[in-house]
Amino acid sequence: MTYVRKYGRPDLFITITCNPKWPEILRYLIPGQTSSDRHDITARVFRQKQKSLMDFIGKQSVFGEVRCWMYSIEWQKRGLPHSHTLIWLVDKVHPDQIDNIISAEIPDSEIDPELFDIVTTHMMHGPCGQHNPESPCMAGNKCTKRYPRPLHAETISGNDGYPLYRRRSQEDNGKNITMKVKGNNVVVDNSWIVPYSPLLSKTFKTHCNIELCNSIKSIKYVCKYVNKGSDMAVFGIDAPDANDEVTRYQLGRYVSCNEAIWRIFSFPIHERHPTVVNLAVHLENGQRVYFTEANAAQRAERAPNTTLTSFFNICQSDQFARTLLYSEVPQYYTWNIASKMFQRRKQGQAVPAFVNVFSTDALGRIYTVHPLAELNATTVELWNKYKDYMADDILHRVRTTTLNYQLEMDDGIHNEALLLIEDLCLLMSGSSLDKLGMAAPNRAMHDALNRELEREREYDIDALNQEVRTKIPLLTNQQKDVYDTLLKAVDEGNEGIYFIDAPGGTGKTFLISLLLDSVRSRSEVAVAVASSGIAATLLGGGRTAHSAFKLPLNLQLTDEPTCNISKNSVMAKVLQNFKIIIWDECTMANKRALEALDRTMRDLRSNARHFGGALIVLAGDFRQTLPVIPRSTAADAINACLKLAHLWRFVKKLKLTTNMRVLMQNDSSADVFSNQLFCH
Repeated sequence: MTYVRKYGRPDLFITITCNPKWPEILRYLIPGQTSSDRHDITARVFRQKQKSLMDFIGKQSVFGEVRCWMYSIEWQKRGLPHSHTLIWLVDKVHPDQIDNIISAEIPDSEIDPELFDIVTTHMMHGPCGQHNPESPCMAGNKCTKRYPRPLHAETISGNDGYPLYRRRSQEDNGKNITMKVKGNNVVVDNSWIVPYSPLLSKTFKTHCNIELCNSIKSIKYVCKYVNKGSDMAVFGIDAPDANDEVTRYQLGRYVSCNEAIWRIFSFPIHERHPTVVNLAVHLENGQRVYFTEANAAQRAERAPNTTLTSFFNICQSDQFARTLLYSEVPQYYTWNIASKMFQRRKQGQAVPAFVNVFSTDALGRIYTVHPLAELNATTVELWNKYKDYMADDILHRVRTTTLNYQLEMDDGIHNEALLLIEDLCLLMSGSSLDKLGMAAPNRAMHDALNRELEREREYDIDALNQEVRTKIPLLTNQQKDVYDTLLKAVDEGNEGIYFIDAPGGTGKTFLISLLLDSVRSRSEVAVAVASSGIAATLLGGGRTAHSAFKLPLNLQLTDEPTCNISKNSVMAKVLQNFKIIIWDECTMANKRALEALDRTMRDLRSNARHFGGALIVLAGDFRQTLPVIPRSTAADAINACLKLAHLWRFVKKLKLTTNMRVLMQNDSSADVFSNQLFCH
């Protein structure tokens, strides 16, 4: 997830499986032997194939320049290894490039007979289902791998974050073949093909599945899948006379011969690039110390440095280190395990204006410290010792706002700092400071209801104006039209619901950030939310919709949900005073989330119009939820879309047809929606 935080979603997810018929394996077998007799050979060969795959993708850049990668090795129950690999590219794969990288169709046997043989041998799923009900992938009379897949004339985005690849039917010039399944001839078409890369398949001649991660919705699943490790099981031992649960039950996992050989050879099971350095977080004298009977007194007198204490030390002596955040240190310094100190890197890219300072692509990861972690008396001591430093920026802000530069630090400024800390703790754990071992702030000294409103206004106006002036010339003509339309609506105080509809890579986030900067540069309130945490981090001041609007968790179980926001709450004042709400990745949200916000806004603003007469901008890729419709007349496009039950329910429920607009479309493809699709 450190890679995701730094570089966003991965681009490619590749699974490659060992082929026991590789020539490199067969040539070393003694006559009469099979690959299952020589796991040492299959392990060595697959290790070399995995290294070749990473060199092929990383060093030769066959899919473009690679920013970072990671892979893990797993084993099938029959013993053959396979790897799961994630690739982050410098240049993201655009929708119109997918078919150049990934195919899910049977190749033409006359044009490319070699690829045809590889695909029909290694990339054909099943067939299962009615053709083979006893297939291992079957559960509950359904294929757990969701085959056969639907046929599509073109590649489109799916609801689960993965594309629906082009799988042409026979009427669309798609190919099919006849296979023997359980002694019967079965005609198999493109719906049974596992997505593959023609380049990788012809290079490695084995089962090599490749998927495009085109949505942040798939990130956590893929990252967990790569790092989940071996399957484990708890089994019981039949011992009637034993009452000891430890002896009656054992926790274990299956280790195949090939995995055992792999571990004996000390081959890596997981590798990644660039390196990620874990950075310690602890209170003073709260670091973990390992000692023996011989060195216990020495360690008690002087504990070894940690990455945190070493960072404090270099900040005292190194001018460049003072310019860095703690998480940025591994990019310029290496951690010497022996001396327990950070040392400047001696290789890498030279940093301008600093002598003998080099940077690399190493990343730092700070361990998470939950507010409910073990606490003691030192936590108040910590506040008393550093409260002036924690409140220094608050004092500067008050001086600037009031033009009273003679104002000194006092209890009121300290109380403001405590309020900020408690707000964060309430957001993270729902606990106030008095429950976490610190002094509680005096909220009577501060209007708590204005805190959230101030949060939405605490921006550097000069910096925002500079950002706006810099970014506006970078807008495309289409983005400029959207920007001008929405900014005019803000200026005139208009209400309405606008959609910014475009696939990934077309500049939605850039446009949204510019809109937020423009509104906030005028000291107005612009609320930025997203349907996922990762998307929210890409927006200035962004939060998840569930966090900001206090949406109920059981949306599907409630017929008419509402947000958990009272009229006297902090967020209520924000929702009564904002100029615009921008909801990114709204296509990933349940429609009842929008309905809940609609009901709540009407109540908070005492306005019966939709969303209380507010200006709402919904952004996302609506192609993830709607099929591609060939361009025709506007009436045909509308009639076709109205046949979609989920869209019709959404439109009918909120009755928003007179306010909907499509403000941004990527018209580079011939098969896109008509611009009149949502217009009244």
